[in-house]
Amino acid sequence: MLELWELGGRSNCRFSTFSWRTRLALHHKGLVFVVHPVAVSDKAATAFSGQAKIPILKHDGRVITHSWAIA
Repeated sequence: MLELWELGGRSNCRFSTFSWRTRLALHHKGLVFVVHPVAVSDKAATAFSGQAKIPILKHDGRVITHSWAIA
């Protein structure tokens, strides 16, 4: 299963261009993924990745943290 962590704003708004780049790449490839919106101040939600930047993709235990690497 693919899981994507991205910045989430009020009213379910997504404002990170890096997250949009990742979403578009995943959709273009026809991949199914689950999205986890994260508040910019919620460092605990992304602590598993070892860094604080978004987006984060997790697949089969592997964590990928750069939007171009994910694409």
